[in-house]
Amino acid sequence: MPTLQELFDAINFVLGLPTVLLVVAAAAVLVAAQDWRLLLATLMVQTVGLAVLASRVIPAEWATIHIVVVGLIAIMWFLSARTVIRYARPRRSLWRRLAEITARARGGWRSLQQRSRTASSPSLWFVRGLRPPFRVLVVIIVGVAAYTERSLCVLPGLPQDLSGLISWVFIMTALGFALADDPLRVGLALISGLSGFRLFYLALAPSMLAVGLLDGLSILAGLACSYLMVAQGATAWARQKETP
Repeated sequence: MPTLQELFDAINFVLGLPTVLLVVAAAAVLVAAQDWRLLLATLMVQTVGLAVLASRVIPAEWATIHIVVVGLIAIMWFLSARTVIRYARPRRSLWRRLAEITARARGGWRSLQQRSRTASSPSLWFVRGLRPPFRVLVVIIVGVAAYTERSLCVLPGLPQDLSGLISWVFIMTALGFALADDPLRVGLALISGLSGFRLFYLALAPSMLAVGLLDGLSILAGLACSYLMVAQGATAWARQKETP
């Protein structure tokens, strides 16, 4: 039975370039996408891709630990998001439902739907911020600029392809922070940046202590962002209850 390192080496040999392209695309999607479920799935895809590529410069066991850590963070954020959306969704009484049915029968459904769209779809305000088309445009512009000046994006201690990839992850992390205005997007940018920094630092100074410290920092950042997500949702829910 092959060891974990041999398995990762085989994946790198067969799918090395596709994995690099997958991580590049995932880092861009983390900035441009809006649906929170897609963002969490993309974070896991990027983490697994980085772990596979990281096995070229660090032990595969260390890379696998980070997959488990980010997986736990993604589960925390998923549960927090579900909690926020469930409690933010307005609870309609029987009389309100009957009134909506009457409004539909009278032809006033369109105005009623327009008035209650935001309240009935809390996922619309859960991940707010700029519209995806603008985000995509910014990512394209930054990507063209980064490709033009790729000769400046050289990190010591890494192969050329990994150096350019980690530089791209750092650029997308900075862009994600710049465009973020809610805890989930800040957390996604933070964990993405920590994943890239973890690979870079461990390639320069491999140490189990550094693995524990960096992964512990990731968990603390995930807990903080999870708390802020629930706090933001509770505030929005309280305002919704106060609105007549």
